Amino acid sequence: MKNNYKVIINKIKCNYKIYTIKSLYKVITSQWNNKVITSFIQSTSFQKLFHLTYCILKLFSLKNFLLRNLLLKSKFLPVIRLGVGSAFLIFPFSLNALTLPDSLEQGSLIYGQTDPDTQMEWMGQIVPISPEGDFVFAIPQEANETETLILKNFLKKQEIPIKISPYPWPQEVVNGLEPAKVQLSPENQKRTQKEARLVQKSRQKAAAKGIRLSKKTYPLPRCFERPVSETARISSQFGAHRILNGIKKQGHSGTDYALPTGTPVYAIQDGIVLLAHSDLFYSGKTLLIDHGYGLVSSYSHLNQLDVQTGDFVKRGQLIGQIGKTGRATGPHLHFVITWKGIRVDPEKVLKQYSCPTKPSSL
Repeated sequence: MKNNYKVIINKIKCNYKIYTIKSLYKVITSQWNNKVITSFIQSTSFQKLFHLTYCILKLFSLKNFLLRNLLLKSKFLPVIRLGVGSAFLIFPFSLNALTLPDSLEQGSLIYGQTDPDTQMEWMGQIVPISPEGDFVFAIPQEANETETLILKNFLKKQEIPIKISPYPWPQEVVNGLEPAKVQLSPENQKRTQKEARLVQKSRQKAAAKGIRLSKKTYPLPRCFERPVSETARISSQFGAHRILNGIKKQGHSGTDYALPTGTPVYAIQDGIVLLAHSDLFYSGKTLLIDHGYGLVSSYSHLNQLDVQTGDFVKRGQLIGQIGKTGRATGPHLHFVITWKGIRVDPEKVLKQYSCPTKPSSL
């Protein structure tokens, strides 16, 4: 009888390999002196069956649920529970299989690599990991000197302390804003709260997709184009603690590029338009683009929108024009990059992860 298990495994691209029969035998006999189980684990048939079963569970994302609720707690299948549970313990995984940059700074976007089957948590958020083990996460502007990265895999868990370098965020004074845009009326307070929920809901929608943009897995964005010319004047830096019309506010959420009204604005990477709004109280005509893996870029105070909610855009595509809609003293682009709602320094990202070549449209 022909065995097609290899064909099935290749189709679902399972990249896990069970250890040798000798290794299985050594682990089982060192923990349980049971001849029946030992013989069962030694068999080539078990090795093939276990490999195929694991790959199928991996495909349907059921492995953790079954491991907890069936294999480890089953009272009716003691032999399978013991044998398969033991095999999981020796699967090729190391909590030390983690690669991060040497320098981690407040307000940065961080790329790294780990075992593809790792579950990772950072500051209460699940970190999406690509099939190749690549990931990205953000360090907030106000991050502590030490934060904790959590790695999990089946029965293992490790909390890794991450050292973060502080950054001397500047302070900015902005005068000349319309008073009604700084000290809000009860009506405008309700409006801004409603709009904030709308934007937050859009970002949460992007965060929930993980490594997907639509119905398919999407490559991890590795580089970003500038939304405007590199020579554009920066009128306000990211993270600057702002004093607006004499009132102290929170750190600036993005970078402001001062350019004439009508200047083209381009998408920094491929993505799907989460939100195209024509009139937000603070940011006026605004675009939010989902790039997958929790990454979202936003473009505010636009004079014109050239895409709509739900559109798929390509890196370097024209998406709008600079204006001064919303709360603005002059025409500029307020540009923001977030990972699962955590804002990072756009200029730092654009310099550190710039694309090697620019699209012809720029």
